[in-house]
Amino acid sequence: STVKVTMTFSDSAVTNVVVDTSGETASYGAAAADQLKEQLLAAGSAEIDGVSGATVTSNAVKEAAANCIQQAIGLTAAEEKQLLLNAADAIFGGEDEKARLRKLIAEM
Repeated sequence: STVKVTMTFSDSAVTNVVVDTSGETASYGAAAADQLKEQLLAAGSAEIDGVSGATVTSNAVKEAAANCIQQAIGLTAAEEKQLLLNAADAIFGGEDEKARLRKLIAEM
């Protein structure tokens, strides 16, 4: 089924989240919607723990939230990777550390 996440942002924060898991199994995924919403609001990002027993729904909500955030900031996945690569180059002076980080980013 389809999981929908709608997020509203201020200049610096997530101000509202709507998680629609109505197509999920009622006793698992659909029941987790409120907890997932609260986790997203508290984290202000898609980096949340999810809900035990609703792993598939939790992962779908995380992915949908990440897409919302990406749309809000206007970066494509390729642009985000390039931004991270540029940051790695600027932060890490040692070639070994930089190479390891660039490899991790490339694998994203």
